[in-house]
Amino acid sequence: MRFPIARSPWCQALALAACPVAFWRGDNDAARRVVAALLTEADRYRLGHWRSYGECYERLILAYDRKAEANGDSTVPPPVIHSKGLIRDTLATIDPDVLGPQALLPGGNGWCTAEIVRIEGERILKKRGPDAESQAESIFLRSMETADAQNALAWRLRTSMSLATLWHSQHRTAQACDMVASVYSQFTEGLETRDLRRASF
Repeated sequence: MRFPIARSPWCQALALAACPVAFWRGDNDAARRVVAALLTEADRYRLGHWRSYGECYERLILAYDRKAEANGDSTVPPPVIHSKGLIRDTLATIDPDVLGPQALLPGGNGWCTAEIVRIEGERILKKRGPDAESQAESIFLRSMETADAQNALAWRLRTSMSLATLWHSQHRTAQACDMVASVYSQFTEGLETRDLRRASF
């Protein structure tokens, strides 16, 4: 019984830190390595809880592979990953589409609240309903307020890009660029990560 207990922190570090960070960075090769390590360690010590995390991440990689095979065709739906709890929150911050288009996203005052709120705004825009733009703008601003309150600069960056895209479509391009540049300038490292690469253009 000692070994599973001793190894749980290693699986926990892989599942809750190394794996999501690799996906957030946009480093799919690193993601494959750390997901494989998580599955190996979980199997070795029969840690079913952590294996379930690895399986979710593995399905996420499969979703990316299928998208690549389809040459980025956005009409090809990703496989839906059924999950709950912390892993579901984490998957939502990596790629909410894998939770299914009708999935109700987690809420509350957790670590990813600002990002979940931003995703809600994006979904409203995609539906193109009445007053979608004004609703989405209000939601994006609420997301940024939440990110500020939690000192979550990464979530603020994502929301600034969502809001900037909306403003650009409304011919408010200068305001959009100034906002993203202001957030981007606060980063001193990680400039090669996926979100920061997008923000630099």
